[in-house]
Amino acid sequence: MWSFRDITEFKKTESQLTDRACHDALTGLPNRYLLSDRMGQALAQANRDKKKLALLFVDLDHFKKINDRLGHFAADRMLKETAARIVKCVRGVDTVARIGGDEFVVLLPIVNQARDAGEVAGKILATLQMPFDDEARVSASIGISVLESGDESFDTLMQRADFAMYYAKQCGRNRYRYYNSAMSVAA
Repeated sequence: MWSFRDITEFKKTESQLTDRACHDALTGLPNRYLLSDRMGQALAQANRDKKKLALLFVDLDHFKKINDRLGHFAADRMLKETAARIVKCVRGVDTVARIGGDEFVVLLPIVNQARDAGEVAGKILATLQMPFDDEARVSASIGISVLESGDESFDTLMQRADFAMYYAKQCGRNRYRYYNSAMSVAA
């Protein structure tokens, strides 16, 4: 005896659950889980093709003050707009992820030279300087880590970009810095 059952609704629910597990609820951007998956693919491709890739760690400057002054609803709107602005600064092959609070990561799976990542960082800083709806402004500090030897892991590149971002904050905020080994020693 055969039994037929429409599984359309089941598949729809399954797809929604998968989407929620891989994307940030507020911005709709990929989350850390999906970023890690894409980074694994990008690292494999870069190693196979002997190419460079870059990771940008973007942290909004003094966002807690903005959140306290404007309130959570307005701050959430600002985070959504920030996400949209960052996405407009990158190519379709790049990944912009929100990994928590006011922290974003941009994966550039293909860069010809390290300075290409700096050009993207400069675009991001410039677009974030433009006023938001309520005339509020935000700035960011960006750390850049470029695949060097080909044997770096996702975690290593993230840690290096994070070190560089903190260095950018110490240098006056609203700027970007490339990772260098002296930053690890200082940390």
